Order: sequence, then C-alpha cells, then structure tokens
Amino acid sequence: QLAGGDASVHKGGSRYGALLPSGYERELVQLSDTVNLNHDHTAFLDLLGQKPPTGTPVFTQDGTVASYGPGAYVAYLPAIALGKAIGVSLAVDVCLARMAGLLAYALLMSLAVRRAPLHKWIFVAAALIPESLSQASTVSADGMTLALTTLVIANALRLLSGPDHLSRRIIIETRVASVFLALAKPP
Repeated sequence: QLAGGDASVHKGGSRYGALLPSGYERELVQLSDTVNLNHDHTAFLDLLGQKPPTGTPVFTQDGTVASYGPGAYVAYLPAIALGKAIGVSLAVDVCLARMAGLLAYALLMSLAVRRAPLHKWIFVAAALIPESLSQASTVSADGMTLALTTLVIANALRLLSGPDHLSRRIIIETRVASVFLALAKPP
C-alpha cells in the first residue's frame, strides 16, 4: 500500500484496511498457508516465480496493521518499490522487505552502539537477543520500533553525559528518530 503511494487507512464496514489489487489477498493466503501449514519447508520456493498480485484495487482487511503509522514501514519501502518495479511475486517482495528491514535494524542499532556514552555492550546484547533479531527480520512495526527506541535512548544518555557530547547533529538525529518512532505505532 505504501509503495503504491497510499498512506491512508481505508474503512470497509466496521473494519480497517487498504485498497490493494484484487489478487493480493488470495496470494497472501496462499503464501501464509504454504509457509505455516506445509510440512515441506522448501514449498515456498515454488511461489517465488509467480507473477505479482494484479487486479482492480479492492478493500482488503489489514487487521490491526491498518492502524500503524507509516514510520514503521519506511525501511521496507525501497525494497517493495523495487519489487513492484521489476514485477516480482508477493513472496519475493516479502523477502526483499525482510532484508531491507534487517539492514535498517542493523544500521540503527550500530548507530545506537556508537552513540552510547558507556556500557556499549548492553546495547550490543539488546540488539543481538534472538527475539530482537526475529522481530527485526519480519515485516512489522516491531523491529523498527525497537531500533528507533534504542537509538533515542542512546542519544539521550549521550546528551545527558556532559556538555562535550552536546552537538547539533545528535539533537537533530534524536528529533528525527523520535518523529519516526512516534509514527511507528498506533496513536
């Protein structure tokens, strides 16, 4: 939805969602069933060569995802837009988005570690906890929320650690991260 330039939440009856190609929901169900129900863990590979979802835009329920702000999904946009431009399947789009999200997570956490004025190992440990890495490698608001929160905390500690750490760059960086963090979760 965001890669198509639509940042709006749409309402269909009492439910919220997006206007997506009519083939999207069918392909999403197929992808989900293949990944979650098929005992052959390589079965999703057959879906990689499919054509992208097509059809006229129809209301598609997104559940609670529809209430999330666009800030959580900014990291995924270039990858999904690339997938859309070259016409890959939904399965490939998801893989591209997951890689982009993990890369953004790693870059933000790395920046947080560099910004932390002391006990950097705590930030490294938090970044590498298996559950953190699992969240960062999914297409969801959680990985970006975790990374942005960590960066804001590291910058706040840096700003509080003394006047020699006070710089315009850190203040601007903290403001930008705070705005994206505010846009990452439902209001």
